[in-house]
Amino acid sequence: MNEPLELYKKAAEIAKIGIWELNLRDNVLFWDFVTKKIFETNNNFHPTLQKALSFYVRTPSTEPIEEKIRETIFTGKALTSQFQIKTVKGNLRWVEINSQAEYIGEECVRLVGTIQDITPQRRLIETLELNHQKFLTAFDHAPIGMALVSPEGNWIK
Repeated sequence: MNEPLELYKKAAEIAKIGIWELNLRDNVLFWDFVTKKIFETNNNFHPTLQKALSFYVRTPSTEPIEEKIRETIFTGKALTSQFQIKTVKGNLRWVEINSQAEYIGEECVRLVGTIQDITPQRRLIETLELNHQKFLTAFDHAPIGMALVSPEGNWIK
């Protein structure tokens, strides 16, 4: 048994961090078992680039993943972005993608990266933003005067 490899696999599963690789020479995409879990596919699933891209939700506020991938391939700039996906089972999740390009000479031959399920963190941020907005609305429209004062006694609002 390869203990460091097993330890890595367990840590990746706990952190919900998957590994993927896109070989640009033969257009083959590899997903490890954690990536497959994130997308809720079965272990026998062999993704194509087209199928993988179809999981990503297009919204006006996010740059398409295809644009980010092209930028990484052509500039060599590492990709770090968050995207919403719709899994095979129809569940919406937020993921963070980190990747880098590998070159032989001037040719980009592959992208390697990680994908992490950050849905709980995104939900927490969305809840905090909603609560902050509710507070501001209540504060601004309160029927009696209200003030925000810092712990040091300074007037904030």
